Formats: sequence, C-alpha cells, structure tokens
Amino acid sequence: MKKVNRLLSLTALALATAMLAGACGGVSRGTTAPALSTSAPGELKPVTFKFYQEDGKEDDPWTNEVALEITRLTGVTIDFDYPVGDTNSTRIPLMISSGDYPDYIYVSHPLSALVEAEALVDMTPYIEARGDHIKRMYGELLVRCRYMPEDPSIYVLGSGAIGRQSWSIQSRYPVQIAVLKEFGWPDIKTRDEVVDLISQYAAKYPEIDGMKTIPLSLNAKEYWRIDLGNSANFHLGWPDHGEWYVDETSFEAMLKFMHPEFREHYRWLNGLYNNGLLDPDSFTQSNDDFLAKIASGRVLSVLTSTWVYASALGTLVEDGKNERLYAHLPITKSTDIRSNSTANIGWSGGWGVSITKKCKDIDRAFDFLNWCCTDEAQILKNWGIEGVHYEYDSTGTRVTFPEVKEKMMNDTNYFRIAGVNRYTYPWPQQGNGLKDPTGNTYTTATIEGIMDGYTDAEREALAAYGANIWADLHPPTSAFPQSPFGAAWQVAIPADSVAYIAFNQLMDYIAMALPKTVICGVNDFDAEYDKYIQGMYQYEVDKMNEEFTELVKAKVEFWK
Repeated sequence: MKKVNRLLSLTALALATAMLAGACGGVSRGTTAPALSTSAPGELKPVTFKFYQEDGKEDDPWTNEVALEITRLTGVTIDFDYPVGDTNSTRIPLMISSGDYPDYIYVSHPLSALVEAEALVDMTPYIEARGDHIKRMYGELLVRCRYMPEDPSIYVLGSGAIGRQSWSIQSRYPVQIAVLKEFGWPDIKTRDEVVDLISQYAAKYPEIDGMKTIPLSLNAKEYWRIDLGNSANFHLGWPDHGEWYVDETSFEAMLKFMHPEFREHYRWLNGLYNNGLLDPDSFTQSNDDFLAKIASGRVLSVLTSTWVYASALGTLVEDGKNERLYAHLPITKSTDIRSNSTANIGWSGGWGVSITKKCKDIDRAFDFLNWCCTDEAQILKNWGIEGVHYEYDSTGTRVTFPEVKEKMMNDTNYFRIAGVNRYTYPWPQQGNGLKDPTGNTYTTATIEGIMDGYTDAEREALAAYGANIWADLHPPTSAFPQSPFGAAWQVAIPADSVAYIAFNQLMDYIAMALPKTVICGVNDFDAEYDKYIQGMYQYEVDKMNEEFTELVKAKVEFWK
C-alpha cells in the first residue's frame, strides 16, 4: 500500500512474549519435517528470491539504500512481481494450473486455493527447529498464524503489525480544512452536517483555482469495496470485517451488502448524486483521475481510506495548498453512533508472506523471514541506516536526521530512493510504540512524530478543535472490544466451498449492480435496490452466509 510517512497508521500495545507450547503444532497433509540445512542463518552467499506481492503496483528494482543494506547483511535480493494488468482472480489460477510459482508469495483471498494445490511450505517444523526470532516476535500470537482447525499448519507469517494502538486516524469522511475554517470551525458530528457545509462552500466558491469545485468524489471504479462498502459500515459504527457483517454475540455472519441498514446509506448517496453534490465521474474515473482531482485541491470531501489518496496529499503539500488537506473528524450517520476510526479489531494472523514449494532454497528463504523478525531488521526497515538516515543523540535516543525528515515530508520520491519504511508491509513487523532493547521504538511513528509532521494549516485546525492529533477527537482504542476471531476478511475459506467459489462472482455482480442504485432517479431507488438485492440470490448467498458463519464460529474455538 502506498502511504506517505506522516500518514502511516500508528499503533502501540505491550507485546506478551511467552510462546504457547502448542502454537507450532501440526504438519500439513501427512508430510514429515524437512531435513534442515546446517548452514548458519544469515549466510552471505548471494541469492535472489522472486516475490509475488498482490498489493504492489510500483516497480521496485531493489536498488535503494535500505534494499542494498539488506542484501549486504543477508545476501538476499528480492525480485518483486506485481499483478500488472490483471488480478489474482486470473493470476493465481494460472500459477496453480502451470505449477509455476515464485519463491515467496503474498496473496489474500486465493490463499486457500494455494493450500489446496499444496503449493505452500508448512513453516511449522522450521519454526520449531530454528525460528527463535519468529517465536520471540509473535509470542502467544503465533497460534493465530495457523491455517484452520483441520490443518493447523503455518503457511504464512501474518502481515499485520504486532500491537496496534491507533494514533493516526483514517477517517472515512474527511473534510477539507479550508471548508471548516470558512465556517468558523463548526462542531460537526454527522454526515448530513458535512453535506450542509460542503454544499454551502461549493455554492459560495463554484471554482477553485479555475476548476469546478467538487463537493464529494468517490474512487468507486477501482476501490468500490472501500468507497461504497466500507464507508457504509463505518458510518454505522461497525468494525471492519471486510465484506461481512458478524453479530458480536452470536457470531452469525452475513454478506454486509444484504444488511437492511445498507439500503439507507445508498439512499443517502443517491440523494447526493441527484442533488449534484456527488461527482458524476465517481463510478467511471480511473485511480489516476481521482488522485489528480484530490491533488488539484478542488475535492471538498471523499469517502475512502487515507492510504488510497495519500500520494495526492503529498502533491498538495508540495504545491503549498495545505489548507486543501483534510481534517479527520468523528463523522457518523447520527449522533447516537460513535466513530470507530481508532478501534483495534485484534491481530488476525491470516494473510502474510508464504514460501512456495517451488522455492529455489527453502532453508535460506525461511532464514530470511526469521531475520526479518530480528531487532536489526525491524530497525533497518523502519528507520533506515545508522549514520545515513538516523543517529543516536547524547541521551541514547534514536533520531532521524533533520534533512532526511524534511525529504520524507516534502519529496514523494524520497521513499523510493532511500527505501525507509518501504519493506515493512507485508513482511513480519513490530507495531508502532513497541520498544526494542535500547528503549527506542521499533518504528518512527510516535505521537510527537505525528505532531511534528503536521502542516501549519493542520495545526491551526487541531488547535481550533482543542486537540493535538486527530485521534484526540475520537474515542480511545480501549473503548472498543477486540474480536475473538480477528477480522472476518482474514478467515480462511476452503477453496471447494460455496462461500469461496461464488464469492468473486458475487463481488463482480455487486460492483456492476450497486452503482446503479446510486445513480438512478430518486423515485426509482427502491425498485432498483430491490432488484439489486434479488440478484444476489443467483449466487447462493444464503448458503454462503451459512458456511461463513460456521467458519467464524470454528475460528473462535480454534483461538481459545
């Protein structure tokens, strides 16, 4: 995921280091523990591993400063492969049919298909034999890397950061600072109050820098699950379970797009569209077009996650348009619903980096993952190289050089050149706020660091609302319970189940049919929405809900 440094998600939580005795139990499909190499982990013999990373889009030639230092320390070079011009719905089946896999692979939904194809290495015996750094880093959470009750193998090392305290907010309905300042920093809590502000501002300023003002825009062609799906459940105060709604008591699950509450969210969007407040290009524009609009400063609000448009914010800063950055207020559907932007759903394991059975050197590939869990690796990936990117001051505190911090703030290309913060996700990573043996944090993200990274316009807005950081305006993380099964979108779904087979087809249907309910006439909305809901049943959605409910319940028991 592309994020500028000052917008990185920030976390802090004490890490329990005791390892459960059974966390590594189980070897998959009757295989025996492999004969492990006697060579020392971290040997410097050069090796290049191909890594298919489903979330990557930017070419990475592995020539930046941090990448070269990783190679110097480990002998390992990573050759990245990304889904350019295709998706995993086509790419992974091609790998499976041909049996041609990279050395490492990171995927999400197709994981079960790879397991069924016996494409992935069970890392359990490796971890038991020489995975000391992995055991230390994951501790009692290592049990959550196990695949499922029927197959407790460890095929992946979870990509989510260990420990998660949300200091940096990803508001799903941010408002331009210029709009709030124009109306004297109003205390707004609901989405309709936002609509009132942006409509007034657009009427008063129909153009910004010679371009038509856009009250609200969506990136619903490429990120419809976020802009149409997640925006609805966040406005309702629901946790992020991906495409699912799960009852917190009974653990009954259903595809969230079927929930009756969603109808009213899309009725609300339909009203905005018909009143000319929603960008008519929202369902057809490319990601580049959407980012260009954000970067121009003429989009007053969006309904998406910060990481989706973070690169455009960097352009605004570079162009001196700081007042066109966004304020992250606790906006929900109504005042009786609290914002859950700071909620921590719980570490889920689930998805992460896997080693395939076609890997040219499985021993060496595992040793590299084990090294990624060392303090040395975590500090290097987050802070960079000592003497180049940071130093220790007279008190022993690790500090980034001022000139490096300046480049991080103002040069969107710097991260490609330096490689700092470039190799944390989806590799194993420590959470923000956790401290290494020197007493310094593993990551560069601190509350003080967030405050230092704000522009003058952001500081002015925060001061007006009596806050130091945006998270101060939201409920604390401790106010929300953690899920006993983690995030539902990381629950493993068997490849031969209805929930797996029909899911992608259903998502394609929703991507096509749901926008029609937003752009139809106001008087046609209910008929169009009924038609849309009825169309889901051709994909056995009831059976899908039943199967997924059983998977969630099984995971609750599995993690006890």
